[in-house]
Amino acid sequence: MKRYVLGFALTPEMDRVALIQKNRPDWQAGKWNGIGGHIEDGESPLEAMHREFQEETGVYIAKERWISMGEMGSDDWNCRLFYFLGYESVVVNTMTDEKVMVHNIQDLRKGSVQFADPNVGLFLSLAMMQGPVIKEIYLAY
Repeated sequence: MKRYVLGFALTPEMDRVALIQKNRPDWQAGKWNGIGGHIEDGESPLEAMHREFQEETGVYIAKERWISMGEMGSDDWNCRLFYFLGYESVVVNTMTDEKVMVHNIQDLRKGSVQFADPNVGLFLSLAMMQGPVIKEIYLAY
């Protein structure tokens, strides 16, 4: 079974998100997705999310800061979904041949970019719904 992670790094205000413009697979080429990739042998989904985000953006986010929001899959693949609610503006770099960029969420809602998968908008909405709850927990401590 192929195993993947997909993550969405949001600003504290939940008004911007880091996305990657995919070059592959062919059906995703030129379209935008959350940041992630394959889970390597012996690696947990959380470890993979931490590693993939740093490899693709050059930004270190402690693995404990990634919050799991579920998973999806079929008989031959599985993808664990994560989000990160940052304290500062998300600043990312393009570290591979796939462009990474911070997008304004209001622009995304207007259809300014084409998502690699129609579910990306749903996943982003789920992260934003869970975000305020997590933010309140952080502020309480």
